[in-house]
Amino acid sequence: MKKYIFLFIMISFLFPNETISQTSIFQPKKNRKTLGYLTSAKKELKSKNYYKAIANASAALNSKPKKRQVKKINSVMEKGYASFLQSNQEKIEALQKTSTKIEKDEHINQRKKIINHYLEFIYVQNELAKVPADLMGKIAITIDQTDHSAHLTTAEESLAEGKKEMMEIHYVLGKDMFDKSTTRIEFKQAGRQLAKIFRYESKYKDAADLYLTSKEKGKTKMSVHFFHRPSQKVVTKMKGAELENKITQKLYKKTNSNPFFSLYPNDSGGMIIYDTADGMVGYNKAANKSNTLRDKREGVHYQLTGLILECEIVHNQKDLDPTTSTKTIKKEDSKKDGKDDPGIKVSAKVQVHSKTSYANISVSYKIIDTATGEVLKTRRIAGSDPWFYEYGTYTGDKRALSRSDKLFVDKKPKSPPSDQELIKDASIKLAESIAKEVQEIINSKDL
Repeated sequence: MKKYIFLFIMISFLFPNETISQTSIFQPKKNRKTLGYLTSAKKELKSKNYYKAIANASAALNSKPKKRQVKKINSVMEKGYASFLQSNQEKIEALQKTSTKIEKDEHINQRKKIINHYLEFIYVQNELAKVPADLMGKIAITIDQTDHSAHLTTAEESLAEGKKEMMEIHYVLGKDMFDKSTTRIEFKQAGRQLAKIFRYESKYKDAADLYLTSKEKGKTKMSVHFFHRPSQKVVTKMKGAELENKITQKLYKKTNSNPFFSLYPNDSGGMIIYDTADGMVGYNKAANKSNTLRDKREGVHYQLTGLILECEIVHNQKDLDPTTSTKTIKKEDSKKDGKDDPGIKVSAKVQVHSKTSYANISVSYKIIDTATGEVLKTRRIAGSDPWFYEYGTYTGDKRALSRSDKLFVDKKPKSPPSDQELIKDASIKLAESIAKEVQEIINSKDL
């Protein structure tokens, strides 16, 4: 059972821009007021969406309309009902001509659209049948009496037959591709072809088994290795293995829906790279010997290799230009013997203090074809996630402070996060950026 559930999940990834239409139709929302239905009906009629116009007008008739509203509904029905019948019938006939022979998925979509048009006919008939007789007598239209249910049954049978034909077409082509496949790319292509069957049915002959075999043999595997130089101070702050883990987690989330891509487990334990001219020779602590950084493990097709170049901690504090606020303070009883109290003027000087702290992690990375050594992409990128805080101090009379001044002076000074917290936040941002870029390469180059 799990096998078939998975097949449905992966369809959305394999065919994001290809959709098989559903046999369902628009129906107006229930329990709206007459005016709402009437407004929608007029709008749809103006746009020549005749079915939606008539569906909303029918709902308006069944919502206990007032006399003046009945006239307006009648106007929509007179203008749109005949057009709805004619346009729907014309659409059905056109779709029947183009989908007579099943050769591609679009023909299945066309047969589904035929069903939808018959459902629209039936829906309008049913809704108009609910309208009170006294109201229907005021609507100047000739109601369609055709029995569309028989046509609907025929269309549904035609769709079922068409699906079988289309699945067989995909199966024959996919099976042939599978039988001839010898390389990872060929198995991937065969798997994608076989997957088209599951748009219609999860259990068709041995398609599921062929697909799962194609998926395993056609899957691209990538390993992730990030390193640091022991000669840099960064080694005590940001180690390659730490960033490697974060990038792997982010990249997994972005690619785990791709059935033909996976991340290869990394058992390097965090390698340290020594300064070299080309950055391609390193030292593996576990093996205790020099080795090339190209991942030679069996089954690894591509390698994301990165080097932490710098991890800088920055703390900045800035005092903004002070501002002076003045205010006239009067006594509560501001009038004495009929004369205004002039009050006293008070003032205060406000100083806003701004703090910014962040870690800036700079790395370079490459995506390497492990079989050929070809570098598919090389990039230098930095990541940071600044912490920002403002508070204020003042001298003078607090009564002079404005509302915005008080927002600052009521705040207490705060210490920035620790260096490790800043590094953690920056590494998460950096890992997200790198994972996004790598995902784009995976998709664009169809790795």
